[in-house]
Amino acid sequence: MVCDHQGIILDVAARWPGSTHDSFVFRESSIGRLAAASRGEWWLLRDSGYPLRPCLFTPVANPRDVHDEDLKEAHRVARCIVERTIGRWKLRFRCLHKSGGGAPVPAREVVRCDLCDSNVT
Repeated sequence: MVCDHQGIILDVAARWPGSTHDSFVFRESSIGRLAAASRGEWWLLRDSGYPLRPCLFTPVANPRDVHDEDLKEAHRVARCIVERTIGRWKLRFRCLHKSGGGAPVPAREVVRCDLCDSNVT
């Protein structure tokens, strides 16, 4: 999932099962290919589960000065927005959990329909 600084969902790759590693999904997704081809024009936040790429912004591990501290804090705040967006969106998918009986259609179809509704409501 890719969202902006306001929690608006910009892209979701729902083609792979949940057990698929995030870095693989990113690499194989349309947004991953577009970001890789952007030649540094795009900056997406990443965590330690992703490889180093020019388009992926990594938090500063060991800040050396005030500028590094500011970058680290900005990354932390932005990641909180991303994580909250993901959390809110996952709450909408309780119907997909087997304990709830499961969904009558494939999960990717529920994801696509809900994504359209998520940015509207």
